[in-house]
Amino acid sequence: MPRNRLLIKKEIEAYAEVLLELGESTDSVYSISAQLEEMKKVVRMHPGLRDVLANDSIDENTRATVIHEVFKEFSVDMIKFVIVMAERQDIPLLPRVAECYDQMVQDKYDVVILDVATVIPLDDELRRTITEKCEGDLGRKVFLIEKVDPSIIGGLVLEARGQLRDVSVKTQLRAAREALVSTSITNGGEA
Repeated sequence: MPRNRLLIKKEIEAYAEVLLELGESTDSVYSISAQLEEMKKVVRMHPGLRDVLANDSIDENTRATVIHEVFKEFSVDMIKFVIVMAERQDIPLLPRVAECYDQMVQDKYDVVILDVATVIPLDDELRRTITEKCEGDLGRKVFLIEKVDPSIIGGLVLEARGQLRDVSVKTQLRAAREALVSTSITNGGEA
């Protein structure tokens, strides 16, 4: 039976509020944000996993075992959270819960959560440079969630408030490739 959008929105907010209370009680507000981001990626990259977690014909113990194995790198509290979502058939809501959670954190603590993807881990100097530049641009304190993504080849990708700044080598190469494809070459390459 289809669920009402307003009820779904309230459910998403309730999940996010529970996570915020957990984060505040365990001093892990920003860690939860980072873990949610990684959990979203795991679920997105493995559509079969989402199907297994949402399948109500799979018994709870088997589902919990799968969750423990897939999310073993995450905190025990976050694993329990995903188990509850799976039991309630709410795994498809995970991306929206993560969004809502980040918005609650940003509003409550007057910060901007900034996702930073680089090929190698940031060193202290680059971390400080990115933080200072973004705080100046955004006019708010910035909290970095760092990710290593070898696929970007070099440079970095920043995402905050739903806006993306991609200065990666991968994107520059894609733009160069598109420019080459759209350019006609005449007279053996000479104009």
